[in-house]
Amino acid sequence: MFVNISVVGFNGREAKTFTYQSGGADLSIGDLVKIKFANRYSIGIVRDTNVEQPEASIKLQSVIEKLDIEPIASHLLELGDWIISYYSASASSTWQLLIPKNPTTKSRKNFANQKYQSQPLVQLTKSQQSALDSINKSAKPVLLEGAMGSGKTEIYFHLIAQSIQNNRSAVLMMPEIFLTKQMIERAQKHFGDSLIITHSSMTPAKRKAVWVECSARSKNEGLLVLGPRSAMFSPLHNLGLVIIDEFHEQSYKQDSSPRYQAEIVAAKLSAITKSKLILGSATPSINTKFLADAGKLEKVYMPQRALNSQHPDIEIIKTDRGEILSSRLKAEIKAVLETKKMALIYINRRGTAPIFKCNECGENFECPHCGVNMHFHADRMKLVCHVCGHNTPPPGKCPKCGSPELRGYGVGTKAVAEEISKQFAGARIARIDTDSSAQKDFEETLESISAGEIDIIIGTQMIGRGMDIANLELVGMINADYDLLNIDYNSLERAFQLLTQTAGRAGRRETRGKVIIQTAQPENPIFDLIIKNDFAKFYTQELEQRKKYSYPPYVYLLKLECGFVSANLGRQKAMDLINKLKNKNSIAVLGPVPSHPAMRGNKHIWSLVIKSKDRKVLENIASELEQFWTINMDPFGIS
Repeated sequence: MFVNISVVGFNGREAKTFTYQSGGADLSIGDLVKIKFANRYSIGIVRDTNVEQPEASIKLQSVIEKLDIEPIASHLLELGDWIISYYSASASSTWQLLIPKNPTTKSRKNFANQKYQSQPLVQLTKSQQSALDSINKSAKPVLLEGAMGSGKTEIYFHLIAQSIQNNRSAVLMMPEIFLTKQMIERAQKHFGDSLIITHSSMTPAKRKAVWVECSARSKNEGLLVLGPRSAMFSPLHNLGLVIIDEFHEQSYKQDSSPRYQAEIVAAKLSAITKSKLILGSATPSINTKFLADAGKLEKVYMPQRALNSQHPDIEIIKTDRGEILSSRLKAEIKAVLETKKMALIYINRRGTAPIFKCNECGENFECPHCGVNMHFHADRMKLVCHVCGHNTPPPGKCPKCGSPELRGYGVGTKAVAEEISKQFAGARIARIDTDSSAQKDFEETLESISAGEIDIIIGTQMIGRGMDIANLELVGMINADYDLLNIDYNSLERAFQLLTQTAGRAGRRETRGKVIIQTAQPENPIFDLIIKNDFAKFYTQELEQRKKYSYPPYVYLLKLECGFVSANLGRQKAMDLINKLKNKNSIAVLGPVPSHPAMRGNKHIWSLVIKSKDRKVLENIASELEQFWTINMDPFGIS
């Protein structure tokens, strides 16, 4: 018996199969097997068992063994082939999405979810019920655009319950692992042991156990899998529903091969499985809203907050350079503390200071590996690169001029935390950023926030991604200008989404929340749109700019990067490619320019961006590139 196998160890950018002898094993499509490929052991996925015997002169290797694990579902095999082609991705990285991290790892026999007594779902408001009815009537994917606090989660839960009752499984994706943990408590109340949780920080044994449980149980019952973007690759049979909450978030774009966009892959998955796709957000992406306006998606709009809460009162405060807390913001924090409510202080920079430099000669301290500014972390007395993680103690004097006058400029979450501790002695403070989320007591911090045991939360953009805190009355934004830096074609879109989402955390219950936005440029027109919560006008203005300068949704983008030890070789390779493509009339090329960061390790990185109205043209270009090119189809940004 001869079989065709997709080899997990094959790095080519094509959905290629290789023929093996079965080795006497009883094999079926989707089975995982151990094989030898290019003189190395690898995992293979059986794709075809009805293979004619090759020519006698061709010597074939045999399958070493069939692994004792559930076969890959047929819809995931089809999805994997599509991802490889659509994103010009390596076969190896794609197949690794669909199988357990180490399929030969022994599963934990006793690993299972706790048993919970399910509670009835919350009765929907009139607005929520109307939205649910519209979703159920539609045969298209749905864009659920709901104001912050409008109750999108309750609609998700009703849709999930419907799916499970019909013995069809559901996937609910969240943009952050820590938000996933917050959602778990709510989902457990309603779905009990039908809920399965997955995330990347699980051990290989746990992840395999979850994988096996999903595959085995979903054959006979409907399940809910909750997790980040990788949750949609769970081996669920009878998939009926895929939900992406806060789908506009950048974390849904994978930054390593395969560089997929979750909503696009989820759309393909739902088409293959004939399941319903829901994209939920208060600030949907420009591209997706454009598709909805064109009739590709069903638009369901919920403009009102649930629980009769109002859109927060937003005030713009002009601040001077170096000012952390304005007198207005300090007064509001004091008032909130006196009423035993909670305040959230947002700044989109972690650490103590984002720039560390010499006061005499102006010498910046940059990462030797990446070429980007090192951030100063005073609590650790370290200069830290926020790209590669390289860290070093700050020098005693400037290596260029010898001056001891070295200091940090700008502020980050740690500097804000120190200032607030001085101004409000005794206040219970929690910091939420990438640094703190890596600490062992982070879950305890989240539990303290949920229990109302924190007075002031300080954090980065992580806190603007869907947190629902009942007692939160005030949001203060420190130096909103960080978010308005115009470094990419979609920078304003990101800024509007982030500032609006963060503002929307305030006053989600019976009282109206207060938002103080500190900025050095209060005249910026984006603030007026945020105050009025006027996403429609922002969307119209952005579309005009995108059309004028030929950016998505009016064109497709392909970002390419290459890196070499030689400083100029990458630029030369980019120029060679541009010369090769110069006769193609259907494209436009930006660059080449040094990437950001310009160095990774000891390599100088160069990038260029190719635009085209025909995505197939970009796919064809990508498929013919040499292996040293890093391919990013539909990049989240081009900088």
